[in-house]
Amino acid sequence: TVVERMAPDAPAPPGPLALAAPPGSVAGETEPTPMQTGQEWKAADLLASIVVGSANDAAYALGETLGGGDATQWAKIGQTTVDRLGAKDPHVVLDPAGLDGEGSVGGGTSMSAFDMAIVARNVLAVPELRTLATQPSYTFTGPDQQSYTIENSNELLGQLASSTGLKEGFTNTAKQVALVTAERDGRSLLLVMLNVYDPAGYAVQYLAQGFA
Repeated sequence: TVVERMAPDAPAPPGPLALAAPPGSVAGETEPTPMQTGQEWKAADLLASIVVGSANDAAYALGETLGGGDATQWAKIGQTTVDRLGAKDPHVVLDPAGLDGEGSVGGGTSMSAFDMAIVARNVLAVPELRTLATQPSYTFTGPDQQSYTIENSNELLGQLASSTGLKEGFTNTAKQVALVTAERDGRSLLLVMLNVYDPAGYAVQYLAQGFA
């Protein structure tokens, strides 16, 4: 949605959600947001911070910008986008950062593993997003003239030679989540795991079975 609707250098001023985002920000995986009222962050930097490092504040800033300052309007855009991409199961898209449970926007976002795979497949079809998913880190300069480096949170990128992405995260309801993509001998696999306590370990096992 961001790629379709916003130019790379388009400004994204942080709103109330971004300013109050939980740790896991453009400043680092466990860091609170450095964003301040009146700043204008670049859409491309925020998008990269989400794809590479799951920055909650970046997701909220982009969601608020796309929704014209209204998270409810963003939810309509998000829901329409997921429907258009081909999601099959019942789903709710309310939180721009994909969070759920207590503290999330409107009760959060809920989606089946199957639909997450459909969305992930569409993400990988966008060259710039596919490239970002494989980067070990992303560095940029914020509107405060500070340098920020986002480290890739996908452990498999350094452990499995065939891994090409895509995302790891945690939500209150789904617990530890991993979307893993890999390529070997001309074949591509996409693995979605929810509530998994050892994403890297299980991914190696399941991918080995898939490529066998």
